[in-house]
Amino acid sequence: MKVLMITNRYARDARGGAERVVALLADALAARGHDVAVCVRVTVGFRALARMPTLVRALWHLLDLCNVAAAWSLARQLRRERPDIVHTHNLVGCGGLAPWVIRRSGIRWVHTLHDVQLITPSGLLDAQGQPYTAIERSMIGTAFRAMRRALFGSPTIVVAPTRWLHALHRQSRFFPQSRRALVVNPVALQQYAPRDPAAVRTLLFVGQVEGSKGIVLLLEAFAQLRVMFPDVALHIVGDGSALPTLKRAARDVGSVVLRGRLDADGVRRALQHADLLVVPSVCAENQPSVILEAFAAGVPVVASRVGGIPELVEDGVTGFLADSGSVEDLVRVFRCCIEGPRLVHAMRGACRARAEQHDSAAVAAWYETLYTSGGTKENGENAERET
Repeated sequence: MKVLMITNRYARDARGGAERVVALLADALAARGHDVAVCVRVTVGFRALARMPTLVRALWHLLDLCNVAAAWSLARQLRRERPDIVHTHNLVGCGGLAPWVIRRSGIRWVHTLHDVQLITPSGLLDAQGQPYTAIERSMIGTAFRAMRRALFGSPTIVVAPTRWLHALHRQSRFFPQSRRALVVNPVALQQYAPRDPAAVRTLLFVGQVEGSKGIVLLLEAFAQLRVMFPDVALHIVGDGSALPTLKRAARDVGSVVLRGRLDADGVRRALQHADLLVVPSVCAENQPSVILEAFAAGVPVVASRVGGIPELVEDGVTGFLADSGSVEDLVRVFRCCIEGPRLVHAMRGACRARAEQHDSAAVAAWYETLYTSGGTKENGENAERET
């Protein structure tokens, strides 16, 4: 089967979990004998989008919705390559007419949701599921969603890794004629190193160093924790706009190790030496790949109770959930872990068992079934058309 994957970031341009999902899935499908090609399509200005002023960014999004040149280029590619399946991922920046071109081609179209970029241009919702900025909450934001919804239409099958993400798009009236399927994100399984069952001393954060990821909240909680447990350390992997502020604050707190951005191997090594992964997001998250990578390494997770995270982290089994935005609750959970290290250690087997459910080979097999069955499977169970 010839599969053409289309996305807006990949390989060296990767920024987060969505790109890792695409890479793992492409490799796993190729290993199953399919002819898989990954196509990165972006319009001028997309790479600089985060640095644009708000109004300029809004104008760029409107122009991108009507990008005729990108649509013509994609139509030529589909006629030339004639794939059996077009599998799209994040399409923001690929031209708003791309979905219309794919529908017109008559090729079976599978779309995987990774986040909320179709609903809100910034890709950020707060813990209550509301857009971050005033312009996105205004009539302009409502009109933009309506335009995006109309242009995107209904793929043959829409896949999401969490029920939360499906429900969010259903509430916004996206994909009215699509079949919906629930398929978890893949992870590469790995061997995990033995850890001391009598100590929890190393906390690890991996992600974008941004306010929305709860990094300021985490540092406040860690400062309180250090007073009670001076030998605990916090390692922070990643970069972002909050890094200068974080560096200044970290000097006052102590025992904060800023490791910068690491490649995939570096992240795996960091997880091998961590007792807990911390995901303190104050924005709504879908199914963060870093949590799956922690599970694959046998590392329990302390995470905010937001978005789709509670579908992944089972409180008291594979980690602990804390109230989003609450320093006090985060400190409470950390104290529980540090004072009860054997409970944390006992979670490692459950974490590994959960990761095995996300093995990339198994996830590729589920997608293979969707490609050929018309979207009647949901992780091996029946999935009906949602209207």
